[in-house]
Amino acid sequence: SLHTASGLRLYSVLSLSWGFVADVDLESEKYRRLGEIRFTVGTFFRLASLRIYQGQLAYLPVGTVASKRPASTLVQKGPVDTHLVPLEEPVPSHWTVVPEQDFVLVLVLLHTHLSSELFAAPMGRCEAGVMHLFYVRAGVSRAALLRLFLAMQKGKHMELDCPYLVHVPVVAFRLEP
Repeated sequence: SLHTASGLRLYSVLSLSWGFVADVDLESEKYRRLGEIRFTVGTFFRLASLRIYQGQLAYLPVGTVASKRPASTLVQKGPVDTHLVPLEEPVPSHWTVVPEQDFVLVLVLLHTHLSSELFAAPMGRCEAGVMHLFYVRAGVSRAALLRLFLAMQKGKHMELDCPYLVHVPVVAFRLEP
């Protein structure tokens, strides 16, 4: 489930993207008639004017022992969130808080492919309740970012050992733009 600062609660099934990937998706809408190539065109345009996005990212990695909130303290409709705390509260101390605050993108996936042309999570599908969290820190060059996206077509981007690209299997995350 996704909680927004306005108090809205949404349910997401496939993925969440913020930064570069979201911009390419939205900005390439005008090229929809081109089919899948619209994303390639959008990627080149966004690379030409690369943006940095500021935010706070924290996550609960798989395997971290978490103290669960009692269901009685949660007033909500829908499934109970066992790992998330309200947005006005800090993340629990057993979460990992990313020290960087400048990102090129944040991507969270419940599946292996971002599109039919992008094999984003070659490590495979996650078990139930686990997500692939990817983020690219600011400072990555345009050329390195292009290499990452080209390699992602075949699921080889993790083999590039790019120091700006991070992948973590997580059970919960918080992104505050």
